[in-house]
Amino acid sequence: MEIGRAGPEDYAGILALQAANYLGKLTAEERKEGFLSAEFTLSQIAAMAEDLGIMVVREDTRIVGYLCAHRVDMVPLPPVVEAMLRCCTTAAYRGRALADARLFVYGPVCLSRSHRGRGVLRQLFGVLRDRLTRRFEYAVTLVAIDNPHSLRAHTAGLGMDEITQFDHDGQRYHLLAIDVR
Repeated sequence: MEIGRAGPEDYAGILALQAANYLGKLTAEERKEGFLSAEFTLSQIAAMAEDLGIMVVREDTRIVGYLCAHRVDMVPLPPVVEAMLRCCTTAAYRGRALADARLFVYGPVCLSRSHRGRGVLRQLFGVLRDRLTRRFEYAVTLVAIDNPHSLRAHTAGLGMDEITQFDHDGQRYHLLAIDVR
């Protein structure tokens, strides 16, 4: 298993893993193990990879995990991410308005089912955090209310804090943040 920054040769693997774990393509039973709430296009994946970056986990030549990061002003964004960022304009974290902080969006993150619960998420986040700690104060992300597996991974596993909740398109989401300094 190797962790590194994604390049163009990794995009197809990232999109394949995304497709296999997107909410709309999973059964109710499969969703219990976690799911992705938004789908990013090839051009959005490329934009993130070329900007703040995408960290990938490779096993041989296969992508078995990825973690994306992008600036809050990246366009276009999936509507649910736009809704999260609107929520950030009025939310506070550790007594400070998120609107006044240097933020980046953490996510999406996805691990193949075979690599979950093995500390891979912490490793990916550690690599990302080391790269961005001097440029940003906080990372923000969203987790669907009905995705307790992902919520536990982010709060208990990474130490993220729930800031508030917000609604988008009839669904409810947690807004999470973490200090990356």
